[in-house]
Amino acid sequence: MYNLILSFISRIETLKNGKTQYAILALICASFFTLSSCKCDDPADPACRNYDPCYEQEATSAEFEMFELITGDTFLVTTGKLLYTRTLLLIASQEDASEYTWRIGSDTTLRKGKEIIVTFGQAYGKIPITLIVKKETDMTCFPQDDGVDTTQQVIDLIWIYELPTWGKYKGFYEDTPGTSFEVDIRLDTIFNGGLQEYFNMYNFPKGCPKMQLLRMGANGVIFPRDGGVNSTCLFSWGAAQLTSPDSISITMHVKEREQTANNNLLTRTFIGIRQ
Repeated sequence: MYNLILSFISRIETLKNGKTQYAILALICASFFTLSSCKCDDPADPACRNYDPCYEQEATSAEFEMFELITGDTFLVTTGKLLYTRTLLLIASQEDASEYTWRIGSDTTLRKGKEIIVTFGQAYGKIPITLIVKKETDMTCFPQDDGVDTTQQVIDLIWIYELPTWGKYKGFYEDTPGTSFEVDIRLDTIFNGGLQEYFNMYNFPKGCPKMQLLRMGANGVIFPRDGGVNSTCLFSWGAAQLTSPDSISITMHVKEREQTANNNLLTRTFIGIRQ
């Protein structure tokens, strides 16, 4: 701005004819325009030279995401699979639609809203989920948009025995990549006056005989603070998630008083490959 003012003064001093007042006025107007245009760089502001009436406008879209809720809203896993006892969270991507209509499989009940949750009583296999979105169209920006869009995805409901997380994984803590160990996540069956099933994780944290009380999902596992079977287990909590069909990431957290037992770390992550 300082250089602009100096240039402005220099121009005034060079004027030698009777039109000095008009020239000064023109220079003032030009200077203010230059200053304002330098500051104005917002395509959403009509006063700016780069104003775009279609900036951040969206055509009608029925795209949506599916999340598996393993325990409340504390662990969201984007998924195409769902353990049939879990809750499915559906979220439409369109922010400003006038109407959201959901169809779940062959259910004749239509659900409304940008976000809905769905539960299933038993495993049905693959179920189509359809979202129909309606919104007021902007014919200037989207002349081909009729204001209605439909998208369908499929959710695969699976039994507990089909969970892709079951198995043995060999890997290491990220902070000690040279030391490997094996973690086993499995469903144990015990006959004790009847069939009883337990979700267990062995040798995680490293050296813990068995972690119990796991909360299983189709693509992830949550383990609680008090799941260890004896005092050799850290008072840890965390979650495991498949990062590919044959690889897993398990992150645990411990209380500050147990840092020494956890290599002086409050958080550690295990990276493993299915064996």
